[in-house]
Amino acid sequence: MRKTLLPLVTLSALALPAAALAQAACPADPPPPDPCLVGNWVGENTALQAFTLAMPAMAAAGVSVETIPGPPPVLGMTIYEDGFYETLPIHADALNYISDRDGTAELSIDLSMPTQIGHVWGAGGRLEFCDMGIIAPEVRMGLVAPDGASGDTDFTVGFGSFTPGISYACTGDTWTFTVDLPPPIGAVDYRLYRFPDTRFADEFMTEHRYRRDADPSD
Repeated sequence: MRKTLLPLVTLSALALPAAALAQAACPADPPPPDPCLVGNWVGENTALQAFTLAMPAMAAAGVSVETIPGPPPVLGMTIYEDGFYETLPIHADALNYISDRDGTAELSIDLSMPTQIGHVWGAGGRLEFCDMGIIAPEVRMGLVAPDGASGDTDFTVGFGSFTPGISYACTGDTWTFTVDLPPPIGAVDYRLYRFPDTRFADEFMTEHRYRRDADPSD
């Protein structure tokens, strides 16, 4: 069972953060954004669906995996006139039943992604993000073995230097983009809708502006 779980646990750690955009550090003078991107955006992506399909694809011969994803997380992002962006925190989880000749193990995965900040710009249907210091996502994994033994572990996931290709379209109040991740995850699709400032509480917008104007190096 240990040999069965090792590649699946590794994939889990890499797959769930697909909701986040691993990007290079921002240049000194980032390009301005596509004007259509400026504003508040909320929506969803297909990261959990891609994860659900990828887990069985990673299983060795004689191993079966059933993945039950949690509710799709609500994604939120604000982009300012200069291209500065900040995201809402993200939470995602999934439960996996992994079976081989030794029995069935239960693997739970819980991801927490803090607010991220950086710059975004786009032209010619291609989207570019850069980060101003990624705060690594935190993952908690819990395992219940076929014999009933259990345990859990917490760790952070680093992105390294990987920068995926991103295609996008923005028209009116709809913004879609696709992040091309390596196999077995593949393409993750995002669909977001414009969310006006007037629909936020005054207290939220005050905190929002404070984070925008704060010096990230402080």
